[in-house]
Amino acid sequence: MKIKFLTWNTQLYEYGNTKGKTIENGLKVYNQEIEIIKKHFFDLSDDEKAIAVLQEIPYRIKKNRKWCLHPVFKKFENDFTDTDYDIIYHSGWHIKMTVVIASKGIVSECKGKTNLYIPFMINSLQLNVLALHAHNAFETRKWLAEHEDYKPNIMLGDFNAGNYRKSNKDNEIAVNRQNYLLLTEGYIDLCQGVYTTKYQTQML
Repeated sequence: MKIKFLTWNTQLYEYGNTKGKTIENGLKVYNQEIEIIKKHFFDLSDDEKAIAVLQEIPYRIKKNRKWCLHPVFKKFENDFTDTDYDIIYHSGWHIKMTVVIASKGIVSECKGKTNLYIPFMINSLQLNVLALHAHNAFETRKWLAEHEDYKPNIMLGDFNAGNYRKSNKDNEIAVNRQNYLLLTEGYIDLCQGVYTTKYQTQML
């Protein structure tokens, strides 16, 4: 079986929670992004399956002093409730979360999930995967230390860390870079040397 992976920081939670970014605009951006995400699951061959790891999916928003489900999340949930997909996320009070979408029946969720860390297993391959949106590499190392019974074969998502240097503020990220190197010891960074267009930092 072949697995197609997609990982994407959608930044959708900002709409309704960041000044100047309205829910209405968020729904428009969502409609554009969801077409790309759904296309990831289209036209699969008989031996292919797909998994998408999405960061910053909005979950809750405060309206009239009460927490309620974000309108973008309601639409997202509706779009992926049919029998073609399994969705893993951590419900709670938080405003944003990491979400895993997979072809039906190929993954199982594992213990230890939070809104930022989603451990799961690809069933037929017996592969442990950690989907994440970390604040920094130290935090990820701490999560792994607290879940010693779960050993991910693959980690993917937004690490907020990498083995790169910043020309202006390198001293500020030096500790994070060292923690990233400790985190990835024993792993292979498949995107080594590739940079994002927005922040000019390493994609992971």
